[in-house]
Amino acid sequence: QLEPRLRMAERFDVVFIAQRAQLDAFRARGIREVHWLPLACWPPLHDLPARERTLDFAYVGSLNKEEGPRRYHLLTKLGERFPNNVIGR
Repeated sequence: QLEPRLRMAERFDVVFIAQRAQLDAFRARGIREVHWLPLACWPPLHDLPARERTLDFAYVGSLNKEEGPRRYHLLTKLGERFPNNVIGR
């Protein structure tokens, strides 16, 4: 959903995005102070005891057939092959 993000970014002085490939689109829109800020995790913050795995796989994110037909197809096929899963936001 690039277009709504571009419109929103126009309202701010500095913008950080996690999608490195979209930097040029933001800059082409005239948003000069746009920076890539990769998603990250600090392991000590999430220092939880190990748990038994109960799922074959999980996917958290967008599953829109029109936006990501390849991802949609792959996750649909994986879900059929491994029914013990969680797919969603």
